[in-house]
Amino acid sequence: MYGNFRTPASKGLAGLSTAGTVLLIGGVVGGIVLMMLNLWLVALGFEAVILTLIVLSMQKNKHGRTLIERIVRRAGWANARYSGATVYRAGPVSRIPGGTTKLPGISARSKITEHVDGYGRPFALVEVPQKHHYTVVLASEPDGGGMVDQDHINRWVDRWSHWLGMLTDEPGLTAASVTIETAPDSGYRLARKVEARMSDDAPQFARDVINETVQMLPTGATVTRAYIAVTFKAAIRAGARVRNAAEVANDLATRLPNLTLSLNDTGAGVAEPLSAQQLCEVIRVAYDPGEAVLFDRAHAAGKAPELDWSEVGPQAADTFWDCYHHNGSWSKSWAMSVPPRSTVQASVLQAMIAPNPELVRKRITLLYRPWTRREPPS
Repeated sequence: MYGNFRTPASKGLAGLSTAGTVLLIGGVVGGIVLMMLNLWLVALGFEAVILTLIVLSMQKNKHGRTLIERIVRRAGWANARYSGATVYRAGPVSRIPGGTTKLPGISARSKITEHVDGYGRPFALVEVPQKHHYTVVLASEPDGGGMVDQDHINRWVDRWSHWLGMLTDEPGLTAASVTIETAPDSGYRLARKVEARMSDDAPQFARDVINETVQMLPTGATVTRAYIAVTFKAAIRAGARVRNAAEVANDLATRLPNLTLSLNDTGAGVAEPLSAQQLCEVIRVAYDPGEAVLFDRAHAAGKAPELDWSEVGPQAADTFWDCYHHNGSWSKSWAMSVPPRSTVQASVLQAMIAPNPELVRKRITLLYRPWTRREPPS
């Protein structure tokens, strides 16, 4: 059983947010100044406006958003739609320099480089120059919970908690996320593995049985993958020198082996960092799910495709208020706004993570923000 969940409380006065507290103090000071200038009517109108804004900032819906926040979000959406920021077109006939399909939004300026860690494994390092952030993505195929004793599951949960606790001691780490993806299995990967292990001296009957099984098994099957992204700041601490990509990569090359090795005890399976080519394929498939079969078929034929970071974005994308249309596919996101109100069991997310026949490709993402020992959560 797990519990003691709580929503972060505001540090403002009387339950107000930081903006509401500043507004309250500014209203009091502004009213006093106007009264000192004998502008009583102006002061009264000013205080009425401030009071109205404060009342609106205290009215929250079931998701914890105030009325002002919802008005601001709607206004921002209307402005983005008016300016054309909700429509993205890339490719040879677009205005994108070079006719490429770059990533849209805040990832448009991102860069990718490839390095080698202490185990000799290549890993992709994604740089966001605006924030001086560097991200490494680890991939694994988690162990299922079926036919596993509860004591073993409890040990996985304990090791996972320990791994998250380790992140607070990682210098420069600013965020982490875990994404569980379920998608239809094309069958090419299974066929490739079986073919590589099939003996040339095997009887023909056995070969026929295995080949027929390989053809029938992927029908309706799904594959589950996990992606763990860890983001580091270029400056290890406040006031420290901002490092470049090569310096950050050299530092992470010695730390990634420990991060991946400690994940093996959490039920995540064998975790390995994604190379630049693998990460490009993952993102490309996210924007165009139909290309997943093409990538699997190419790998099965021994012809790995070569993608550049400027080619992983969508050719066409349209943003709506409640969904996202990209390359002929529709995406919709839901976010948890209220934590569980009671204790839960370790299997609370099992139904959500499990494959859903109504969703072709589904991702469940948990976002983590590390708290240092000097910065306890509010």
